[in-house]
Amino acid sequence: GVLEGLDRRLKRGPGLQDVAWATDGVKAKSRELVQHAYRDAASFLATLSDEQLVRARRQFERDNRKFAREHGVGAPAEEQRRLRAKDDLERIEHWTGPLDSDQRARFIALSEAQPLAASLRHQECMRRQREFLALLEKRHDPTFPPRLRDWLLDWNASRPDDVEERLEAHQQARNKMLLAIFEQLRPDQQRRVSERLRWYVDAMRDLSRARQQADAAAAHPAARSVP
Repeated sequence: GVLEGLDRRLKRGPGLQDVAWATDGVKAKSRELVQHAYRDAASFLATLSDEQLVRARRQFERDNRKFAREHGVGAPAEEQRRLRAKDDLERIEHWTGPLDSDQRARFIALSEAQPLAASLRHQECMRRQREFLALLEKRHDPTFPPRLRDWLLDWNASRPDDVEERLEAHQQARNKMLLAIFEQLRPDQQRRVSERLRWYVDAMRDLSRARQQADAAAAHPAARSVP
């Protein structure tokens, strides 16, 4: 699987081609999940009331305000970089454990050198929310399930080309930064990254096994009554 392969690549020393490989693998797995689950998702979403849609819209608005506050959308560039570096360090330490002061200083410098994209990411998030809410307005229509599937398979289909190029450049810069950070970790920290990744591999495998068992039980309900 993708996670197992990524674990192997981390051990031998990853490169940009490995990031592209992992990204493509995650996208492929996501598309498989959509194809498998979109009908159930559509059936559930069709049960939502108009009042629940109003609450969902309000929750999106709260989430957007929180994102803007935590990422400094509209703030001076220096403040945006400070907030992003703080967030980056928290995410890195989630995988590596505590960093020493020298690592923190070097990784903050790497983060602050990245191009700013908070406002663009904020706008893109709101675009997807608007499209999803508009789609939910048609949740009782017979065409809703395939329309939901198509949107989930490519929810960036309506993204303007210039925005796509800017976000791609931002992601490429982030990938290079993360590889540089991984290379500068101590051996024990790199092992911790691999161990945490292995934990996710095991969790995903357990979820997949549980889903397969549920599918088998649903396909052969009589088997559940056999002692």
